[in-house]
Amino acid sequence: MEALAASEEKYRSLVEQIGDIVFHIDQNGLLTYISPHVLAAMGMNPELLSKMPVLNLIPPEYRECIAPIVDTALQSRTPLSGAEIHVPETATRKSRVYEVNATPSFDKKGEFTGFSGIARDITERKTLQNEVAASLKEKEILLKEIH
Repeated sequence: MEALAASEEKYRSLVEQIGDIVFHIDQNGLLTYISPHVLAAMGMNPELLSKMPVLNLIPPEYRECIAPIVDTALQSRTPLSGAEIHVPETATRKSRVYEVNATPSFDKKGEFTGFSGIARDITERKTLQNEVAASLKEKEILLKEIH
């Protein structure tokens, strides 16, 4: 039991300190776990999280575009890989871009229990990609003008 408790503590510490958002959604689309730092940033009490629909965490104006992703994943029960979700930041009036990867979870009987996954903030990477693409386009235009 001590080894099990030590192992659980080690992995809990790892999950809670990682910068990415770690989450679990049950088979009904209800959020059963999300990284504590997300709750702290939102000013939410972990007890309020208990069985909250995942779409309730998403700003209302974005639910319409994200709901099909969640619904399709729950119905198909197939891994979700590289889905990009844009989430607005009300403080800065900009949006953050998250890359979501999730895999279906099954119990010992093979029953579908939901999805476990990670959402990684890729905003800086997307900004840099856009800047490089714009710079490349500018250089192509300059080359055409020279020729």
